[in-house]
Amino acid sequence: MVFTKTHNVAAAAEHVLAPFMAGCRRMRQFASEHRLTDRPHSMLWLAKGYALPASMYASQIWGTRYMKQGAEIDCPLQTIYMCLLKGILGVKRTTPNWSVLSECGQESLQFYCVGMLFFVTSWFPQLLT
Repeated sequence: MVFTKTHNVAAAAEHVLAPFMAGCRRMRQFASEHRLTDRPHSMLWLAKGYALPASMYASQIWGTRYMKQGAEIDCPLQTIYMCLLKGILGVKRTTPNWSVLSECGQESLQFYCVGMLFFVTSWFPQLLT
């Protein structure tokens, strides 16, 4: 987790891009080794298994800024994630983000952030007892 002197949460979101890109690289490497690059359903499954967990690092901190209505797609990590999904589907970059998410059967990253917040808040008190 990155903390700045001005408590800039956007810097934390940008810092998460490196592990996310590493997850994407591992996903593409695995797909090319096993000849899965021409199978979009397999690539989407790999994206959910490799790239998505890497993007959830410290999501409780950086994700809260983008929880407002209308700001769901403003996150730089969400932008890169959408480029990944659009590349897997082979659609234009101008394709609306919500249609890509629904076609892939996936949610925006903020949906997963909320899930992580609920998980942490329900699990943490059990550690204290």
